[in-house]
Amino acid sequence: MIPSARLPLAALPLAAALLAPCLAAAPPDFLRLTLDGVPVEFHEGDAGPARDSARALAWAAERLQRDTGLLLTPQPTLALARGREEFDLLCGRAMPPWSVAAALPRSNRIILDAGKAPPASPEARALLFHEAVHLALARLETGRADRLPLWLHEGLATWLSGARHLHGPRTDFDLAAAHNALIPLERLRDTFPERSSEADMAYAQSEAFVAHLVNRSGVEALCAFFRLYADGVSFDETFRAAFGRSLPEAESEWRDALAGRFKWLWATLGALTFWGFMALATVAVFFLVSWRARRQRRTWEREEEEWGIVAQEPEEEDDPDDGEPWSPKEDRR
Repeated sequence: MIPSARLPLAALPLAAALLAPCLAAAPPDFLRLTLDGVPVEFHEGDAGPARDSARALAWAAERLQRDTGLLLTPQPTLALARGREEFDLLCGRAMPPWSVAAALPRSNRIILDAGKAPPASPEARALLFHEAVHLALARLETGRADRLPLWLHEGLATWLSGARHLHGPRTDFDLAAAHNALIPLERLRDTFPERSSEADMAYAQSEAFVAHLVNRSGVEALCAFFRLYADGVSFDETFRAAFGRSLPEAESEWRDALAGRFKWLWATLGALTFWGFMALATVAVFFLVSWRARRQRRTWEREEEEWGIVAQEPEEEDDPDDGEPWSPKEDRR
């Protein structure tokens, strides 16, 4: 999610995009122009947002090629939707409620819900970069039976876009890592969860694993992975050649590193939970004892009344000075 507005970074599991219809017909009042080398479809009156989004997508394509060797040619068509209904129409299906943008590899298009992410905003720029990565990776997969796993698609897109889930609140991820309760990557190979909270965890986890691979092996290993895969080498062989170990070995190493890093967090929370429980128990016992004491005192008072026992008030001693204030002169004789 993007920290400033907590918008989800990806709008659609790529497998679902590949299975969706190529594209429903664009609204008849759409204008079609090429801005900064990017074909853009937009409503009349949205020329400014269209220019901003086209510039952001052109920059994303240039940076992808420069930093990773991934190509985004020919440039995809960018369509700006006004509202949720039009967004679903342009995507060709009802999208998850948390989605904001979608990459459609079959038609080489990116759809942006401009109502939720204004094109001039940092959120929209990150979203467009994210979806551009999806299209670039999809082109590597053209004609192949062994497609890249979805966790790699989403992890790379989230990490490369720079607007990372792990830059925002990450308590759930940290707790899951400390408790060794992260989702196995195998379960994220073909689909991601539909629920927003679970999807956020899947995105954060995918990004964290990709970041671990790059931190350990360097960006050069990532570029080597792209080259080998583009040459037709299988995913498993490409992964081992680029990162020096198999995927199961890398995942196990990553999980162990996370568990060790966050072990202190789990131990601290466990201690806080224990002492918090003890404090609550102490307070509860105090109030219980106080309540029983008050109830017993009322019982005694009722019994005293029944037996005619009246508490005697202490008698006040006579004041020898009859209430006159004492003066130090009285002692001077």
